[in-house]
Amino acid sequence: MRKKQHKYKLKDKLEFKFYDGDVRQGFVTKLSYKKMAHDKYDYNDPCYTVSIKEIKRTWHYPSITNDMVLCKLN
Repeated sequence: MRKKQHKYKLKDKLEFKFYDGDVRQGFVTKLSYKKMAHDKYDYNDPCYTVSIKEIKRTWHYPSITNDMVLCKLN
């Protein structure tokens, strides 16, 4: 099975809709694939970890799929 390419690259700024419905903005910090089981991945569904840096804390949002990304920001 061939891995599907990621649409966004590391350090891209994205606006995305999280599972709770909130729209957030952050930077891509990790590229991965959707996890199906303990050690199996779906290589047709690329995922991203998006991080939002605040004054005292950095929030990490794993498993952001292409469907959840609203747009790429500059």
